[in-house]
Amino acid sequence: EAASFENIGDIVVNKIRAIEGIIDTKTLAGTKF
Repeated sequence: EAASFENIGDIVVNKIRAIEGIIDTKTLAGTKF
């Protein structure tokens, strides 16, 4: 459970992108880089 869209983006980057083979996702919700 994420507190904000930025947290959701962090989860996507840290968890989903960490899976080998996944380089680009289309689920970045307001992620700040």
